[in-house]
Amino acid sequence: IRNPILDYVLNIDSESAIVIETGRGMKLYMKEPDLITHIPVASKLMTALLAVELIPEDTMITISSIASEQNDADELSLRAGEKYPLDYLLYGMILKDNDAAAVALAEQVSGTAEKFVDMMNEKAASYQMNDTVYTDPAGYYNESQVTTVSDVARLFRFAVSSPKLDMILKTKDSVFLLTTELTKHLISDSADIWNLVEGCTGVYNSGSERSSSFVVTARSGQINIFAI
Repeated sequence: IRNPILDYVLNIDSESAIVIETGRGMKLYMKEPDLITHIPVASKLMTALLAVELIPEDTMITISSIASEQNDADELSLRAGEKYPLDYLLYGMILKDNDAAAVALAEQVSGTAEKFVDMMNEKAASYQMNDTVYTDPAGYYNESQVTTVSDVARLFRFAVSSPKLDMILKTKDSVFLLTTELTKHLISDSADIWNLVEGCTGVYNSGSERSSSFVVTARSGQINIFAI
């Protein structure tokens, strides 16, 4: 596939990448855009989108034993049986790439992560993400859980059409007063990138034991772009 901007070369190590002009969806750069592979960011983006669509904003979410047993549950102080605001779990999932928050959100929507995965795949089909298959809400590595940067770009455009999700994806840090004794200051794991990328307006990183993936949004003049 030829890049739309001829003679413009980027030397990057990623297996695949794509740069999109946000407004009209114009493709500005592509590297193996249809390579089918594991891209962790796809799972939490879909989980966030479904959670924002289907969970009322003032919902307090009870953490299950399954969610509390995820390796990173302690990072957000998530304990089985305790209730947490929807926003806290959404910000925790995006800013900290938190798997426990993803599982808790999935269970709130569907009762079980397994049922939620069915919803994820149904939504992907409705978005014509034809090369995407989900197997869990958190983005763990699985040979069967695959997508392409082209499909993730399609998903991202739907995600940022939600004002709520667009705001979270463009947030560096946020403070939550959970109890009179517990305040959590969530700082994006990728906050430093804001200072490294000229015009950067947001960074979302999600990784698994096998791979890491980024979505970066930026603005130049009147043009908004995002890169995966």
